[in-house]
Amino acid sequence: MGLLMFSCMIALWFYFTRAEKYKIIQSENVVLGGSATLSIYIPNMKRPVVWKCENYKYECDRTCANGTEYKVTHNGNYSVLWIRKVTKECLTWMFVDDNINFGIIHLKIDNLTISENYKIFQRGPAELGGNTTLHIEVPNMERIIGWRNRHYNLECDWSCYKDGKYEVSHTNNASTLSIQNITENDLSWTFCDRNYCSPEFSLELKADGSGTSIPTYAVVIISVLCLVAILIICCVRFKCPPYIWFRNRVNEWISYNEYQLPPVEMRVPEAADQQTDQEAADQQMDLEPAAQQMDQEAADQQMDQEADQQMDQESAKQLMDQEPASPPAP
Repeated sequence: MGLLMFSCMIALWFYFTRAEKYKIIQSENVVLGGSATLSIYIPNMKRPVVWKCENYKYECDRTCANGTEYKVTHNGNYSVLWIRKVTKECLTWMFVDDNINFGIIHLKIDNLTISENYKIFQRGPAELGGNTTLHIEVPNMERIIGWRNRHYNLECDWSCYKDGKYEVSHTNNASTLSIQNITENDLSWTFCDRNYCSPEFSLELKADGSGTSIPTYAVVIISVLCLVAILIICCVRFKCPPYIWFRNRVNEWISYNEYQLPPVEMRVPEAADQQTDQEAADQQMDLEPAAQQMDQEAADQQMDQEADQQMDQESAKQLMDQEPASPPAP
């Protein structure tokens, strides 16, 4: 029994001492939320091989893991793991082949954010009706790529989009979009590859105002409205047949409406009439005592004057009776 245990320990020691550690290489400019590629080279690498992180395993034996978030490729003594979106929860990865050769890596995260990593550059200010070129460089850029806005989706996969107005090109980690005859529909763009989409980019326009000129459709609408206004003024001024016909129709319509409307009776409410009559009667009653009093005072004054005259006459008569007769002349 002891000999058997000793033999097992020798076998395990021999098995594990064969294992060697190898270096895993990561792609440049790895950022949280962005993609990353890990690769390892091991001489005489033997399948199956496994990439591990926490409780996740992605193998490559007869077939290799090929998902939307993780993909394993194997070619000879090379194995590659592609990660669509790097997260904080899965920054340490381990690789193991069937010979117990392994590698461990803790991803180095760039200080750049994913938005800063996907930054679009414009070659010079643009103007409506002019031309411009947009350029972007992204580490590990993978097709399908596309330049998009609310009106267009210009892609580059097996072949790149190209016509007389737009041209998309893609070389390794760089892509450009050339725009001819810039319109209002070309003022904002977003770039997307297989891994991520950039924030929306707005074209820089020239500061002299040439890039903010009135759009063509606005000029056409204003011109049409001005022409219509001129025609209306001319018809009114020179009384052209359309104006006369329109004026007659309006007059007929007004006359017809006036004929159809019933006459409006101006009636004063009975309550208002009664209130007005009552107020007049009250005023009359207030005035009658004053008038009677004035008449009485005038009559009293007249009687006083007559009494005074009578007394004056009586006094004069008494005075004449009291005077003596004059003596006769000698």
